[in-house]
Amino acid sequence: MRTEHLEYLLDLQKTSSLSKTAENYFTSHQVINNAIKTLEKEFNVTILNRTHRGIHFTEAGELFCNYAKKIFSTQQDFLEQLHPYANPSVPVLNGELAIYTIPRFSNRFFLDFFDTYCSKHPQMNISLKNLAFDKILKQIEQENNPFIILTAISDLHSQVSDDILQLSSHFLTYDILTTQLLGYCISKNSKYYDMLLDSLMLKNSIDDVKLPIIVHNYSIESIYSSTSVPDSYHLVDNFEVQQRMIKSGNYIGIWTYQEYQQHFSKNSNIQFLPLLDDTPFHYLALYHTDCAEDPAISSFIASLKRLYQ
Repeated sequence: MRTEHLEYLLDLQKTSSLSKTAENYFTSHQVINNAIKTLEKEFNVTILNRTHRGIHFTEAGELFCNYAKKIFSTQQDFLEQLHPYANPSVPVLNGELAIYTIPRFSNRFFLDFFDTYCSKHPQMNISLKNLAFDKILKQIEQENNPFIILTAISDLHSQVSDDILQLSSHFLTYDILTTQLLGYCISKNSKYYDMLLDSLMLKNSIDDVKLPIIVHNYSIESIYSSTSVPDSYHLVDNFEVQQRMIKSGNYIGIWTYQEYQQHFSKNSNIQFLPLLDDTPFHYLALYHTDCAEDPAISSFIASLKRLYQ
């Protein structure tokens, strides 16, 4: 049981609305709902009755709220007693920070994280720009503030990465936010389902079969690759649009397993099938080498890593 879940419960008791509680905590309706469901599953009780008219606490839910109030009351007494022994406070972050993301980063999970992070650091002026990678490179040439580029690459040891890390006047370094394998997201009802399975079992190239694949564009490799995109590939830089296309059964997506879990965790009809090529796919944070010790950059990256863990 996590204390933030109890905090959500007490706020829900005041608001009687998952959406209003989500707004109060700068997160999504789904995060609040999943937190309550986690408590219900952990203790094998029903805390909320959910109807088309709204939510209502059960007797078990009211008992949880009373328990939560006692927990936080005891916690407050403890903190007051502990206060004289506390170490000096960490300095408040302030200043400017520019965040540049490729379209693949701009999903609702990252945007929820970004809004929450900004609310926790009100003295920071943090800008967010979502651009194709080649346009980001042009932007940072004029950037005077500390910046972070959030992008993706399949092979960190390629010549591509060496080129990226030595961009003209900007010598960049990187942190790996997460590394995962890519796979195909396909509806089990798709007319291409058996064809994809056969190709994977026989270890044939999917490109030869010419299945309708939807992919994200504008990763690091996209501006360096000399290989043209196959005619059967469709470039779509929006997860929600791709999600609808995959559900239709007319297209196959190429996502990481984490992306698949985020968007299809409740849809048993969509299957994740790993690619034959097991080259790891990296999400990266790039920043100026001279800014490696900048507290604003290190704080943002550390928080973002926790999101992907």
